[in-house]
Amino acid sequence: MENKRKKQIYFIVALLSLFIIAFIGINYGLKVKIWMVDLRNSTNEMKMAINNLGQTCQATNQNLENYSNQINVAIKKLKQTCQADNQNLFTLDAHGEIVPVEMQYGIPKEDLEFLKIFWKPILTELPKNRSELRERIKTNLQSDFNETKPYIAARYKDLTERDWLMLHLMLRVNGSMPIYIPRIAAPKELDLLLTAPRGNCTDYAIRLCMVLDAFDIPSRIASIQTPSLPGHVAVEAYDATGKSAYLMDSTLNAFSFIRNVDTGFWGTVFAWDSDKRQAYFQAKRNNMVFPPLLLRFLDPGITVFNPTTELNLAFVNNAWAERENLWRQTLANELPEISKFWQKYPDHAPREIRERKNNKGIMEFNQVTTFPPDPLVKSLLSE
Repeated sequence: MENKRKKQIYFIVALLSLFIIAFIGINYGLKVKIWMVDLRNSTNEMKMAINNLGQTCQATNQNLENYSNQINVAIKKLKQTCQADNQNLFTLDAHGEIVPVEMQYGIPKEDLEFLKIFWKPILTELPKNRSELRERIKTNLQSDFNETKPYIAARYKDLTERDWLMLHLMLRVNGSMPIYIPRIAAPKELDLLLTAPRGNCTDYAIRLCMVLDAFDIPSRIASIQTPSLPGHVAVEAYDATGKSAYLMDSTLNAFSFIRNVDTGFWGTVFAWDSDKRQAYFQAKRNNMVFPPLLLRFLDPGITVFNPTTELNLAFVNNAWAERENLWRQTLANELPEISKFWQKYPDHAPREIRERKNNKGIMEFNQVTTFPPDPLVKSLLSE
């Protein structure tokens, strides 16, 4: 009886255990099934989101492609319009030929920033006491040199400090005369020779000679007539401090020097044979320096009614951009043309400005320095 009761109890416990296990299993299975359904739903939602995103990106790419195509079409039309304009707009070149208009000119930004420091007057007015004129010029330009020297030295490291001063004086003369005007003769008033903002190559050269004289540096002015430079004026200077002869073109910002000589620039180069001249001036060495140049203002002057020349800033700046080749060609190969021109027109040969006795402004300035003897140039003129 006792054993039978124990068996019944064991059976009931086992049955309850099975019931509990079944209940737990069923409950867990339902939860797993729910989790699987949720996971499947989330996956479907993610697939839909990715699909929507892909469609959006595809639409966006299509829009971007459309915009790009529209921009390319606009650029193409603009180019066609510009080409059509250039084909329909014409002007006259220096030879009177009809050519398409071209109005582009300029220099690199760093060159422009360099030039700007030289763009100001040398004098705003002359001192009433003319005996103070040289000292006033020297004081102004020497003070400027203290400011410009670091910029010049940074560009032209191989030159001497004396070269830097000469470059400074040339650039200051160029910067003091921002308006170029073609004309037959220089003004005869001293205030215009030193303070006027306009001039041609003769005006630049006379002003530079006056500035050099204020620094006790003798100089001469000479006209150049060659195939490369058909009608130009430049200055030669002699600096006894460094026994150096200089050629200085304050119109075109061209600068050359010869070391350890006892006479001027022209006398020295005329004494060389053609091979030496070519070797010295054709080689791209630092014996010729061409600082930046930009003409900003132009008065056409006597050319305004000339039907064969349209003198504008683009024309002049583009022509002057060839200055290095023009000067190198002149000095290396065209000196015989210069000597022939001087022999035919002796007044255009190298002369101190004091010899221009018909200019009362130059006479009033009264150049005090004396250029060293130059027997070779003198003998050229006597041939």
